[in-house]
Amino acid sequence: MENGVARFSELVVTDQDARANLHGEFGLLDQRVNLHGELKTADNLTKATHGIKAIFAKVIEQFIKKEPHETVVPVRIGGTYRHPQFGLDLSKRM
Repeated sequence: MENGVARFSELVVTDQDARANLHGEFGLLDQRVNLHGELKTADNLTKATHGIKAIFAKVIEQFIKKEPHETVVPVRIGGTYRHPQFGLDLSKRM
């Protein structure tokens, strides 16, 4: 931590069949989030989402790395602690 900014070289978040490996920063004073990494799911994205998200996931799945029963997606988390913004990390190559 330096100047009110916590830097993470390796932050792992897990939830049932998903695991996110992230790195980045969190501003303790302004609560700004800037994390990047990969989300790995044990199932494909279309089965893990529903509605309009499942339609977009079907398109995206064609371009992402797949291993047997695993989907890997480059992700980013921005915004603030109270209003996070989740999305694909388009700066990474898929």
